[in-house]
Amino acid sequence: MFYWSYRGIHIVLTNEEETDLVRRLAEGNAIDVVGYNVSPATRKTYERKMFAYLKNYLITRPDDFNKEYTFRSWWNEEARTLFPLFLDAYGRITKNATIGGYGGDPLLDDMMEDVLHSENDDVYHVTLLRRRYFPWPTYVASGRLSFPSSIIEHVAGTVDNFVLMTSIFNIRFGHNFVRVSIPGKREEKHNNGMNADQ
Repeated sequence: MFYWSYRGIHIVLTNEEETDLVRRLAEGNAIDVVGYNVSPATRKTYERKMFAYLKNYLITRPDDFNKEYTFRSWWNEEARTLFPLFLDAYGRITKNATIGGYGGDPLLDDMMEDVLHSENDDVYHVTLLRRRYFPWPTYVASGRLSFPSSIIEHVAGTVDNFVLMTSIFNIRFGHNFVRVSIPGKREEKHNNGMNADQ
């Protein structure tokens, strides 16, 4: 994964996208493409080239850049694989939530033992964060969500403002908030109220 930010625009490249971009910038130099993953010096050189390329692309063709890199939409297996990486980038940018534990979180291990599944399934742990101001500003865990990866159906949005849709609930990871909703709950309440009035 490759993280890039410029003037409030944040993107994440998948491993395949990162490799494709290195190939494009290497202009047929196979040694540099291999060296990108082996040599720290080659990697540093190409990271500089990628930063310059992405900045130029954003400035000269913003609409194309947004279509190709900024807005993401992944379904099913791809969404299950890329969600933790997207959430990791989201956490770095917003400090609202992160994947896994945060700051020596002792309850995460207990939670992993308590979550039982009948099948061998990855369990994602999302830690919600809040800012604490005493004695100086720091971030602390304020809550946790755990769920099996198999329920993930769709991830859509930008790295700093996206929605995770599952078969049970949705989570909106916004600029300044994290909101969990259960589809149909609002409609069910509305229908129940109408039936009661009738």
